[in-house]
Amino acid sequence: MKLLLLLLFTTASFADDYVQQVQVRVISFDKAGAATSLEAAQPNCDESLYASLVADTAAGKAVRAQDQTMVVRGGQRSKVEALRQFPYPTEFTADPAEWFLYPSSFVWQNLGYTMEAEVTVGELKDGWPQRSLDINLAPQSSALLALHPWPVPDFRGSGQMGRTLQPVLAIHKLSTQALAWTGHTLLLSVTPVPDAVFSDSVEPAFRYTFLRAGLYGEKPAPSGGTPPFVVHQRRLHAVTIRLPREEAAAFLLQQAGDDASLYGKLCGMVANGRATVSDHTAILCRGGQRSTTASRAQFHYPEHADNFIPRSWAVLDPGSRLEALAEGEWDSKDLSAGWNVALIRQEAPELVPYHPSAKHPALHGAAVAYIERRVISRMRIPSSGVLCAATTSTAPATDDTAAPDGLTEITFLLQSPPPGTPVDEPESQTFLQAAILSLPDGEGTALKKGDSAAPLIARFLAGEFTCPAHAAVVIRSGQRGKVECVRYVPHPGDLLSSSVNEAVRLPGSWEDMPCGLTLECECVSEATAITTNGFVEWDTAPVLPFGKPGAAIPDMDTRRCRQKLEFRELTLKPGQPVIADVRASNAREGTPEHGRWHVLVLLAR
Repeated sequence: MKLLLLLLFTTASFADDYVQQVQVRVISFDKAGAATSLEAAQPNCDESLYASLVADTAAGKAVRAQDQTMVVRGGQRSKVEALRQFPYPTEFTADPAEWFLYPSSFVWQNLGYTMEAEVTVGELKDGWPQRSLDINLAPQSSALLALHPWPVPDFRGSGQMGRTLQPVLAIHKLSTQALAWTGHTLLLSVTPVPDAVFSDSVEPAFRYTFLRAGLYGEKPAPSGGTPPFVVHQRRLHAVTIRLPREEAAAFLLQQAGDDASLYGKLCGMVANGRATVSDHTAILCRGGQRSTTASRAQFHYPEHADNFIPRSWAVLDPGSRLEALAEGEWDSKDLSAGWNVALIRQEAPELVPYHPSAKHPALHGAAVAYIERRVISRMRIPSSGVLCAATTSTAPATDDTAAPDGLTEITFLLQSPPPGTPVDEPESQTFLQAAILSLPDGEGTALKKGDSAAPLIARFLAGEFTCPAHAAVVIRSGQRGKVECVRYVPHPGDLLSSSVNEAVRLPGSWEDMPCGLTLECECVSEATAITTNGFVEWDTAPVLPFGKPGAAIPDMDTRRCRQKLEFRELTLKPGQPVIADVRASNAREGTPEHGRWHVLVLLAR
C-alpha cells in the first residue's frame, strides 16, 4: 500500500512538472520584395503571413534563415547555443625598417545561433483550454559574410603595401518580452537581412521572425482564438519610403490629409515603381517594456595605426537598429499609444584612399566614411494606427552621383493592432518640418524672419526654385526630437613621421567629422499656437576625397561649408509656414549652392 501511494505521488509530481515544460520555437524567413514587407505592417497578419512564407519557402521564393527550438521549465531561464569559433588577428608585430608584418594577437568570434528564454506559465481561465505563456527571449544569429582586405605593410618585406583580412559579420538579434499561448503564431520582428546594406538590388530582402510556443509541443489554437485575458502588447513598425527630394517636399509641404492617406499614396507609388521601401524594421513590445531589434553587419577598420600598422580596431555596424519603449500598460480602459523611439541606420562603409607622398606611391592606406540616419523622439500613434513620424533628406554633403537631385526618406510608424480612441485627452504633439529653400542671388535681401513663407512655398511648388534640404520630426509637447542624415568623413587626428622616411607624414589616428543635415528641436503646444526652440545644421558643399598621391591633406574647414541656423522661442500656428532664417549661401565656387540665398521655412501641423 505504501509503495502504491509513493508511486501515485511520484507520478502526480512528474505530471505536474511535465505540464510546466514549454517548447519555445523561433523561426525566421528571408524574402525579397516590398509587397510582403508592406503586408507585414497590416494588423493581425501574423498567422496568414507565416503560412504564406512557409509556402514561399517550399516554392523556393523565400529562405528559412533560422529555426531554433528549446524546452524551458516554467519560471526558469534556459539557453541553447550552436556555435563555432572563428579567430582573426587584431594586433601585429613588425619591423618598420624592413616593412615586415605578422599577426601577434587573435580574438575569437562566435558564429552560429544562440537563444536565451525565460517562461512564466499562466493559470487556466474560463474554460480556455490553453495557458498563457509569458516569454522573455533573446535569439541571435551570426555568420561570416566576407573577409575584407585591409592595406598594411607587405608581409614579404618587399617595401610594398600588402593586406590583412578582417571579417565582415552578419548579426541578427532581438530582445523582447512576448505573451503567447499554445499554437498561436506571433510576428516578433521585421528587419532588412543583415547583408542588405551591401546589396544594390531594387528589391531589398527582409527577415521575418516568428514565435511559436506551447505545452506538450505545438497544438492547434482553439476555435474562436480570442484568449480570456488582456494581451498587453503591440507591434511597432517603422516603414521608410524613399523618393526624389523635390517630390517628397512637394508632398509634405502641401499635405492636408491625414497620415494614413499619405501612407496609402506612397504605398501606391511603391507598387508602380515611383518610390521604394528603403527600410522596414519592426519589434513586438509589451506595455511598459523596452524592446530592441537589430540586423546589421560588423565591419572592422583601424582606429589607431603606426606606420600603417593597425594598433587597435573599431567596428562599424552598417544596417538597421530599432529600440522602442512602449508607454503605459495598454489595458482595456486606456489604449495608450505612446512610444519612445530610436531608429538608427548606417549605410555600407566607403573606403577613402589616403596617399601621404608622391615619392612613395607604394605607401598608401585608407580610411572609412559612412552615412548614418537617425530618428529619436517620443511620439503618439493616432487612432488610425499610422503616423508620419520623420523625414530626412540628403544634403549636398551626402548626395552621390546616383541621386543628382537628392533623395528623401519618409518614415512612418505603424502600430499593430491600432490603438483605437483613447479614453482621456491625449498629450498634444507636433509634426515640425524644416525646409531650406534655395533662391537666386539677391532675392533673399527683402525677406525677414517671422514673415509668412506661404508665397515662397507656392513658388517652390510652381518649380521656380529648389529645396536642397528637408527634415521633419514628430515631437510630443515639452519634449525634444532629433532627425539627421549625416556623412561621417575621416580626418587625420594626428600626423606622425614615418620611421621609413621622416618626410612622409602618416596618420596615427582618425577622427569622424559629421557633414550633412540635422534637425533638433523642442516644442510646447498650446491651444492655438506652438512655441519651438532648436536648430538646423547642414553643409552646403560636398565633401572632397583626400586627393591624388602627394597632394596636401586639406583641412576639414576647406572641405566643408557648414551653416547652423537657430531659432529660439519662435511661435508657429498649425498649417501656417514661417520664415525662420535668411542668409546668403557660404558654398564654395563651383558647387550648386554657390551664389544662392537660403531661406529656412518652418511648418507645424
